[in-house]
Amino acid sequence: MAVKTFTAGAPLLAADINTNLMNQSVIVTTAAHTSLPTAVEGMMIYETDTDKLLQYTTGTTGWVPPWNMPWGWVGPGIKSTVNSASFTVISDILGPANFTLVNNRRYKISALCSLGQTGSGACDHFVTICKGDNTILVSSAQSSAGSGITVQHNLFTYFDCTASGTQALKMRASNNNSLAMFMNGVAPYNAYLIVEDIGPVTAPA
Repeated sequence: MAVKTFTAGAPLLAADINTNLMNQSVIVTTAAHTSLPTAVEGMMIYETDTDKLLQYTTGTTGWVPPWNMPWGWVGPGIKSTVNSASFTVISDILGPANFTLVNNRRYKISALCSLGQTGSGACDHFVTICKGDNTILVSSAQSSAGSGITVQHNLFTYFDCTASGTQALKMRASNNNSLAMFMNGVAPYNAYLIVEDIGPVTAPA
């Protein structure tokens, strides 16, 4: 909409207040959005009970933080606080956990874990970040020298969301010698899987 320039002596119409002033200012409201005017693209509000600054984009995407900025932490991250049970085949070691994602946003996924083996001999460990259907997003490989020695896997990737909704994500592990393995999840070696919104891919849907 056009920005109106007011001139001295001109009448102040209801439409001037409802359109030019209300829609072109930051409206202070609550999360209930009580008595808000019909939203138009670009309208801004500040929710006093959540301290959120939100922008109206489209009827599909609705009220969201300013679109062209990173939105940060999506999590929460998943942390393990105890050692996992030993395993000898490919196994889910964290998750799956569901994260709520928004169409046309870009997400960074970070994971960290320490894996060890109970069997002797050298062994290659493999850790992957996967979607809930086991689609691999990124993989890490590390070698361990022997029993009781843990190796740290630190990996990250990003992907572009093509549909709003819930996405299941998890971390999986395996090795090349069928040796019994364990995940060290005791502080300060907590394992985690964190999802962050790092910005838009394109305009809101």
